[in-house]
This record gives sequence, C-alpha cells and structure tokens, in this order.
Amino acid sequence: MKKSGRIIALLLCIAMALTAAGCSKSKKKKNQEPVDDSKLTNFTLNDDGSFTVLYEEEFNESYYDKKELETLIDSEISEFNSALAADKNKGMSKESFKIEGGNAKLVLKFNSVADYMSYESNYVNSNRNAVLFIGKYKDAVAAGYTMAGKFLAANGKDTFDKNTLVADDNTYVLYTNQGYNIEVPGEILAISHRSTINTKTSQVRTPDLRENYIIFKK
Repeated sequence: MKKSGRIIALLLCIAMALTAAGCSKSKKKKNQEPVDDSKLTNFTLNDDGSFTVLYEEEFNESYYDKKELETLIDSEISEFNSALAADKNKGMSKESFKIEGGNAKLVLKFNSVADYMSYESNYVNSNRNAVLFIGKYKDAVAAGYTMAGKFLAANGKDTFDKNTLVADDNTYVLYTNQGYNIEVPGEILAISHRSTINTKTSQVRTPDLRENYIIFKK
C-alpha cells in the first residue's frame, strides 16, 4: 500500500464501537450535547446487494479544510479501486461527505463484501480482521457459517428457535464481527442474542468483536 493510504483511517476513525485499535477517541467539546448513537445508522444494506458504511470523526479545520480533505479522500478511493477492487469498474465510491456539528462524516459505498474487507484490512486497520458475509441462508451454511449461539425474534425479546426456521431463496443472512447500527431491506426474522433491535425502525445494533447474525427475508 502506498504511503498516501490510511488518510481516511487517520482523519475519520470509525464511529461508535469501531473506534477501537488505531483510532484515538474524540474529546467532548464544552457544552456539547451527548450524541444518541443508537439513532445513527452506520451500515445500510441496499436491495441490490451493495451497502454503505458511515465513517465519522471530529474535524479540526486547523489541519485541513473540507475541500482539501475531500481531495485526499477521492485520491485514496481512486488508489484503492485501481489496485485492490475486485471489479475496477465498480469498486467503492464516495456516497457523501460533509462537515456537520464539528464532525467529518463520510459515507462510502461498497459493491462487494470482498472490497469492504480489503479496504478495512489495507486502509483502516490491518490487525482488525474484519469479517462480513451477506448472502442467502443456504450459501451461508455452505460457507461454514453455523449460526451458533442463541437468537432472538424480531421483537428483540422472545427466544427464536433456529430449528423452526424454514429457509427459502428469499431468506438471507448478514454476519459481521464489528459493532454497527445496521439497516437491512425486508423483514427481520432473528438476530444474535447479544444484538439489540429498535422495533420502530428495525435497526439492529451489533456489539463489537462478537459473532453477530441477522437473519432476514427480502
């Protein structure tokens, strides 16, 4: 990886639970209202299989202005797509970038799980070992995802018995070992018991460094 890499990792450390290894925690500003991060969505799965990830960090304009930082971000995305993207014609892209409330908020769009894991490993944290799977239930089983552990129903309270699940071609699995607030298309059937769900928004919050599953129907 070129020396110019890690621009995003250095300036835009991953929000919420992903502020672990390699990213320094932001200090609260005086009189700043606490942020209810349970309402933030930092991982959104789209109907076409692509997904977006929000990266956020406190922004100090004494080091970079917005235009300069955005130029660096665009350069890093171009570098990644040229060197590491599974499909150079698709790759990853910048969905949005803005400075809001003293924070830089960058939303990146990934067209493949392989690109996401490659980006996380090469540009964010090589020691992180980020794992992500998105696919049909039968393909998850074939890939060795055992769906181990207890599950909760979509209400976030009742136990869900996986043995009663009748999986068809519309049944999907999202697996991650990262802490996220996740939105998936369709109907959520079950979540790993350590995760929580906002029943009003159907947003699932996964704990960091755990095996997290979301089983859903499109």
